[in-house]
Amino acid sequence: MASADHRIPRRPESLDQERSVTSSQWLTELERSPESALVLFPQSQGGGKSSLRSEVSVRNDSVVGRDFGLALVDLASLKVPNSVRRRLAEYALPLLTSNLELWPNDVSARQGQGYAFWLLDRKAEALGEFEKALDVAPKREEVLVYAAAVAAQLDQTDFAIKLWRRALDVNPWSPRSHHELAKLLAHNHQWQEALSQIEKSLDLDPFQFESHLLRIECRLELGQMEQAGKEFNDLLRLSPEKASNLNRWFDERKARTGIKAP
Repeated sequence: MASADHRIPRRPESLDQERSVTSSQWLTELERSPESALVLFPQSQGGGKSSLRSEVSVRNDSVVGRDFGLALVDLASLKVPNSVRRRLAEYALPLLTSNLELWPNDVSARQGQGYAFWLLDRKAEALGEFEKALDVAPKREEVLVYAAAVAAQLDQTDFAIKLWRRALDVNPWSPRSHHELAKLLAHNHQWQEALSQIEKSLDLDPFQFESHLLRIECRLELGQMEQAGKEFNDLLRLSPEKASNLNRWFDERKARTGIKAP
């Protein structure tokens, strides 16, 4: 008969109790102190002031800080409360800055720093960091998308359009990039090209509700009334619960383009 080896120490019950922390408690602790809520990377054990450390030790600490900073930024990109995202960004920034002082061409760290600035609503600084990253890696799609979005938020519409075009040169199969470019083109009243881009977006993902609305708007502005009406009726059939709001929206768009409601 098999018997248990009681010499093997059992895991203390207190450990299981410590781990039974609710999500809300964890998020509260994460906001208060990211370094205690997350599993930290190993810290340097070297004592004394930084001036007494070797160059190798300083560089190793920078690499550890860089990786932890990027981990914090990645965590901030998840669906967590805005207050937690800001706290993570605040903690990540100095870690990434220290790394970039040693390795200014570290594209991932530069991207992470830009994203942290963006989360802190420091949009001009965020765009500057994204542009520096693109100087080193001009075809990095994620940075192009971030930079385009920030440029649009800063009302730099023409620059944002240029960046979305570059993102599409890298990845022409992104429905989001086509959609965002179409929105900015429509903002500039470049209706024909906006229509072309939104149709490409819908070809890639036909379930984008906002893209259907933008396509109808483009058709109205271009005088394509019959097709706009057909596509609007199709949208009504797909979303009957939104009929009241959709009809109001359609009448407003027709009035704006000088078309009288029937």
